[in-house]
Amino acid sequence: MEKASKIAAILCLAAAGFATAAPAQAQLYWRIDFGWSAAGDADFKDDDFNQAGVIWGDPTGTQPGTLNHIDGSPVIGAGVGYRFTSGLRGAVTLAYRGIYDLNDSTYEADYSARITSTTLMVNGYYDFTAGGFRPYIGVGVGWASNKTEKLIQDFRLGFKNTFSGATRDDTAVALMAGVGIPYSGGMLDIGYRYIDLGKFETGNTAALGVTSGQTGKLTAHELTFGIRF
Repeated sequence: MEKASKIAAILCLAAAGFATAAPAQAQLYWRIDFGWSAAGDADFKDDDFNQAGVIWGDPTGTQPGTLNHIDGSPVIGAGVGYRFTSGLRGAVTLAYRGIYDLNDSTYEADYSARITSTTLMVNGYYDFTAGGFRPYIGVGVGWASNKTEKLIQDFRLGFKNTFSGATRDDTAVALMAGVGIPYSGGMLDIGYRYIDLGKFETGNTAALGVTSGQTGKLTAHELTFGIRF
């Protein structure tokens, strides 16, 4: 219910903005995008190392450790928008990043977990004119649902520990730049996006006992290709 309320609120605000800001010449458009999302450092660590002591930062296990490496994921998205003026447009977009993999090691173990992220964003763009091309810049804000599947701790000695997964809702923000290339049916879109998807986390249970849970951050540099029509 909480997720549904957030989605409804964002859609209502976006619709109200489009309705009040759009002049008579505003044009509705649709968009479809796909690309690659290269995740940044995760800064993934125990919420309470003194209690749990799961991720070690030294061979003795007395200092907290951090996991950083996340493999990239494809990203696919779609949305609807308005062109308010020749330079100003906005869009509401839904995107899914389905195969981020936390994949890192410390002194005592190898760690792995699958992470997925769904975002609903309200974006604003400004288009420039450069010959037949339309370079643009943009910003976006919205909602991210980041799901962590079970975290596996492999001790490399023939046994493993498994931690419960969790889903965390957070605020997402994005900065964008790219270029539109007109064609007969619409606009090809080649874009770059830096996006902060907020936090992701595990639960507080493990196969070998109770844990404080772990939390990390999810950011990414993304290259996208799409069409606006």
